[in-house]
Amino acid sequence: MTHVRFRQVVPVTLPPGESTELERLPVVGGELVVHLTPDGAVSSMGGRLAAGLATVLPAVPAERDAPA
Repeated sequence: MTHVRFRQVVPVTLPPGESTELERLPVVGGELVVHLTPDGAVSSMGGRLAAGLATVLPAVPAERDAPA
């Protein structure tokens, strides 16, 4: 079984002239885990996402989490 984790993030908005290395900040507790069968079908999923926030990204780079 393969497990794919998604974390919820929000974009960083700074005043003009200020910069940061971060483009997005993770939402504390905003994670969704999808469980896939060996043939790639969704078996189940669970987690919590904060309401009203739409940005969700994989928690690890796809190349690290992809089955060989």
